[in-house]
Amino acid sequence: MTVDPLREEFVAIVTSWSTFGQKGGQVGSAIPFYCTTRNEMVAEPIELFPDPGYVFLVNRGSVLEWDFILVRPKKNDKYYPGKSFYLTFDIPAALETVGPDCKFASILDVSIFDPAALSGIIRAPAQNVTPVFYVRYQRKLFGPLKRAKVTRKSSGEGIDHIQWAPYGDDHSVYEFNEEDLPKYKLEKHVFRHPNPDDEAVARNPILPPALNTFHDARRSSNRAGRRGLAFSRFRIRPETPSTTDGS
Repeated sequence: MTVDPLREEFVAIVTSWSTFGQKGGQVGSAIPFYCTTRNEMVAEPIELFPDPGYVFLVNRGSVLEWDFILVRPKKNDKYYPGKSFYLTFDIPAALETVGPDCKFASILDVSIFDPAALSGIIRAPAQNVTPVFYVRYQRKLFGPLKRAKVTRKSSGEGIDHIQWAPYGDDHSVYEFNEEDLPKYKLEKHVFRHPNPDDEAVARNPILPPALNTFHDARRSSNRAGRRGLAFSRFRIRPETPSTTDGS
């Protein structure tokens, strides 16, 4: 990715690391994974954001581990090897919604999923999901889904459960065979940090596999269905709600 971070905006995921700054208040870090101004994934965060692979948050504010935020990096004038080359002075806010032109979505592995449900709860997820996401269940992908609510554990910043709903106004959930993603012009990326240390977010993949251009996938799915390719569309009736537990 040939891009100047100082000219762009990124979606980043907040790490678990935080401490108190010299002037009081919490500082922290966030790992950028998607460039919103260029609609491109950040394939190698540690190369684009040396040395640690993240942006230093001068003011962590109220965001928590696994929150997604928007950042516009600034150069760290006090940089030296081992410290973050980029930082931001802005007080971050958790990214709760995305616009209709959003071109990214994350994937979360679950052990139980009912695509015909009106809504559901994924319990004890390994990590958070973007505002729009897919689940992977029995080697198939289902979505797009809307992240309705994230509930944290009573102690610490861990996630207890995620409530979801179908993303589209027509309450449709699509099913994809993972090996058929290229047919729908989808790109899948998996991120791992080469220097995890004791960082919880970095020990796991920085983000679950991320699907690029998921809106294009929905349009391709409709065309693919007419041609008989492998996908299913589940229509959900709002008057018959049910709840699904996942992991």
